[in-house]
Formats: sequence, structure tokens, C-alpha cells
Amino acid sequence: MNITPQAGAFVFRNDGRFLALVGDQGSWTVPKGAVEVGEAPVTTAEREVAEETEVRCECDAFLMRFPFSRHGIKYDLRLFKARWIKGEARDRVHVGTEASWLEPQAAFAMPTPDPHYRDALRMALDLSQPALPAVQPPIATAELLGELVGRPSRLVSMSSATAQ
Repeated sequence: MNITPQAGAFVFRNDGRFLALVGDQGSWTVPKGAVEVGEAPVTTAEREVAEETEVRCECDAFLMRFPFSRHGIKYDLRLFKARWIKGEARDRVHVGTEASWLEPQAAFAMPTPDPHYRDALRMALDLSQPALPAVQPPIATAELLGELVGRPSRLVSMSSATAQ
């Protein structure tokens, strides 16, 4: 069975809110979509955010990778943390959802299609805090997973404990 690679992003504004797609039932997710042939997952995440919400962003950290299934299709999702550059949140693709800027604490009380989204949100918030000295030497995200090759000036270093 084929597995479809996907990528998405938690886009944060300067006020600390993040971009989410909120469904009719109050469940939230982040903009994401299929990685095109020859496209880096980080590029996919930025492209999908723009296509789905008209928001421009720049990914600055890899958060996590996890598999999921929907309607009998298997996916391999990579999630990134990104900073907002410009644009208002408009849902251009999904019927029954609204693109919104959510307070992270409010999002923890809302349902999500998969608990990994909450884990990724926690990781994104941890990356927003001042870094503490690592117990082990830091490993750059690109070295760890090869996700941001060609963009070394934008990498966020994480300890190997954080990256696992």
C-alpha cells in the first residue's frame, strides 16, 4: 500500500496566536497537504499554508513526523513551526472549516483529529521559549532528518532528547 507524504505548519504571529483550521464541530488542525514530486517537505508546508489560507509564512523548525490514515489512505505527515510574514487567515479550500488565529491555551481544550497535533503544539511553544543549555551537544534539525537542506541559516538547533 502506498503512503502519501504530507507536510504542514503551525504558523505563529507576533502576538503568540497560531493559524488553525477549525471545523464545524470545533475540532482544529493546521494547513497541510501532499508533498509534490521533487519538493522538499518544508517547501510543501509553506506552499500549503499559502494555498489554503492566503497567509505567507517561513518555516524555521521541524517539529515532528507521524503516520495517520483517513478514508483508507495512509499518510506520513511532517509538521513544522513557522513565523507569519503577511496575510489574513481565509480558508480557501475546506468546506465547513474556518481559518482562525487561536490562542494556544484555548486550542489545548479543543478536540483535534489526532493527539499528535497537541504534542506538536507543545513542541512549538517550547521552541518559542529561551533555550536552556543542552545536556548533550545540539543536533541541527537538518542533520537529524534532512528536512531543511539548503536552508541552514534558518535552522533551530534541538538537543537529541528534544528531537526524539
